Amino acid sequence: MSSRDLSVAWLISRLKPRTLMRGYSWWLCCLLWLLLIAPAQAVVELRVAIEENVSRLQVGSSTKALIRNGAGQKVGELEAMEGLYANGNGTGVALAQWS
Repeated sequence: MSSRDLSVAWLISRLKPRTLMRGYSWWLCCLLWLLLIAPAQAVVELRVAIEENVSRLQVGSSTKALIRNGAGQKVGELEAMEGLYANGNGTGVALAQWS
């Protein structure tokens, strides 16, 4: 055998899965694939403050947004690319029909 044949044989032996990984390589590959393609879920919390002497402020979202009250309870939804006006009402902020 030539030295080139030996180096190719050595390289092939290194590329073969290790004994510990032989039975697990297919499901490990699937798990890694699922982790890589799983959609990322971005959650952005937007707090709105209205400046003094300003009657209202327009608020919008490029994606569907949930409207929550101060206690974190869902009170409505804002569709993508839709804007609403936030109005100060003395005790807080009223956003369209939700207060």
